[in-house]
Amino acid sequence: MLGYDVNMRSVQELAQEAESRLKQNSQAPLVCACLNPHSIVVSRSLQEFKKALGSADHLIADGSGIILGSKILGRKTPPHITGFDYFSALMECLESAVKTPRVCFLGSTEATLSAIQNRLKSDFPKISVKTISPPFGDWDASVDRALCSAVNDFAPQILWVGMTAPKQELWVARNKSALDVTVIGSIGAVFDFYAGSVPRAPRWMLRLNMEWIDRLRRNPKKMWRRNFISTPVFLWSIMCERLSYSRQN
Repeated sequence: MLGYDVNMRSVQELAQEAESRLKQNSQAPLVCACLNPHSIVVSRSLQEFKKALGSADHLIADGSGIILGSKILGRKTPPHITGFDYFSALMECLESAVKTPRVCFLGSTEATLSAIQNRLKSDFPKISVKTISPPFGDWDASVDRALCSAVNDFAPQILWVGMTAPKQELWVARNKSALDVTVIGSIGAVFDFYAGSVPRAPRWMLRLNMEWIDRLRRNPKKMWRRNFISTPVFLWSIMCERLSYSRQN
């Protein structure tokens, strides 16, 4: 779709692959990133972001717009897997697949990370946890090295990165070769959802792929651009791709 290889496997299949790598203690990290209309539009003017998304092993359809785009193109519809779905599946996997499971959360504030730690004690009591709140704003290579060292010193099997897009994807692409982890997931808003600082949409909205409406209602300042600028641009690009394909055939 628009130059991206969107994941077509179920979240259960992705979890099985991750479990296999966890048991083998694979050296090359398995990288997962989330794809939505906004990220596609942003990547058109930010080539580094486009490369970062394209280099992910799994690019999951985290957004109802991706599903709609597939239908407009007349192609097989990818499964709608949110970052939270992927996170939940892999945390369960980690707890059962590894004798001494360890996970690291990189991103967000100390308050959010503290809330995450408290919830994990109840949800996944076997998993040891380390949290790292990086400095805000841009930083240089020395900070990257310090963050990688902090992660590697703990030796987690899974690293969750939550710095919002595109910063998180760019950071992972830039540093994945220096990280001694099995799985890396850029999951942005999942940190706030899991911590409880931002409630998720009601279950009926999740089932109908309408979570974007709830997020827009709760945070219009952040979400209006995504929904009223990026989404129309994305749909226009999809229509152009469909037209181009029709003419060639």
